Amino acid sequence: MIVVTGGNGFIGSCLIKKLNRQGEREIYISDECSETQSLKNLEGGEFVECIPPENLIGWLKMNVEKIGIIVHLGGCSATDQLDIDYLTRTNYEFTKELYTIANTNKIKFIYASSATTYGGGEKGFSDKLSPEELNKLRPSNKYGESKHLGDLYIVNDKNLQRENIIGLKFFNVYGPNEYHKGGMASAVMRMYNQFRKEGIVEVLDPGDERRIQRDFVYIKDVLEVIEFFVKNNVRSGLYNVGSGVSRSFEDIAKLVVRTAGGQVEPEEVIVKKAMHEEMRRRYQYYTCANLEKLREAGYGKKFHSLEEGVEDYIVNYLRYGRYY
Repeated sequence: MIVVTGGNGFIGSCLIKKLNRQGEREIYISDECSETQSLKNLEGGEFVECIPPENLIGWLKMNVEKIGIIVHLGGCSATDQLDIDYLTRTNYEFTKELYTIANTNKIKFIYASSATTYGGGEKGFSDKLSPEELNKLRPSNKYGESKHLGDLYIVNDKNLQRENIIGLKFFNVYGPNEYHKGGMASAVMRMYNQFRKEGIVEVLDPGDERRIQRDFVYIKDVLEVIEFFVKNNVRSGLYNVGSGVSRSFEDIAKLVVRTAGGQVEPEEVIVKKAMHEEMRRRYQYYTCANLEKLREAGYGKKFHSLEEGVEDYIVNYLRYGRYY
């Protein structure tokens, strides 16, 4: 039995369909089961039951002997959320409870961490940090802090299993099934929608010499990585999930226009948008995943380039409003 929290969300819904294609049918999901918009993500997917998050801990304790894997993708993913009490409860306390159940009962536990925990990258983007080094990271927003607390709790637990407690530090994920995310959707989707609606694409401008570059990773690669950890017994710890390449938002804008715009030249429609002061202070200007640890664990598949991912996303999904 596999339990997937955040099962009707972006990554979770894609994962369920990916697992279905591998023959998995005994999947239980936990999420807000009545949210019509995000439930569209699950159309065509097969699962046994959707369990409300408030009932999940009790349900897990009653079914603990039947569960083989918990994939925890639920929680608050809004990087602009400022309510630290809500974030702590949703992203830290809930993760800690799930981890404790899994670790105590030797259940494989794969959970979503975030590259936001690296902050401004002053300590680099290595997932090989010792617990002492990890403690020195300073996330740049409240969301990152809540994710960082979960990482610290788990890696410092003296009872941590040697294998199969896996924290995945997701970088900037984009791809199908993020239609419900609104302002938290990927830059690819937001730029595509703006270009189709307004004929322009806005790109953030810090207003100084700083350049914004991020590691953008396609959802199909993320699913392959999760499947790798589902199928293999791997040493417990944190693992980066990114492409290993840092690209600018201008790169995305140009690719979106070239893929969706026909004969329009990108330079004609790309417009710089000034960042407000608060955003400039807390913004993560650069990320790039170090994938050495993931490769050493045995993951050998090639990641999509930004060009390949954006083209597949627009041509096969966004253009038609298709789901994964």
